[in-house]
Amino acid sequence: YRALQMVLAQIFRRDRRFEMPSIIAIQKHLVNLKPDAWKFPTRWTELTQQNSSKVNSSTWMEPPDAAAVLRSTYGIPCEELQVVRPQRSQASHCDSLANTGQEAQ
Repeated sequence: YRALQMVLAQIFRRDRRFEMPSIIAIQKHLVNLKPDAWKFPTRWTELTQQNSSKVNSSTWMEPPDAAAVLRSTYGIPCEELQVVRPQRSQASHCDSLANTGQEAQ
């Protein structure tokens, strides 16, 4: 929620006619979004498909949720990336590249 709140606060600072939504209002937006609003699955993508009983709950809002609300509700373009922890074989490959780079210097 904090990531989304910071972006919305900037909008409010520039346009005082903008009304800051409450957490509950944002949760209502989340459960009403279509599944294709998200680029990555979160707890809210599952809840949207199941039911809206988590509105007014402590269910965590993740950055992809914030991006989905900004894109779908406010028309603000967002881009998010997913960082994946490398497998051991990939990590050792990165180590060998790093060592090669050190030797070349």
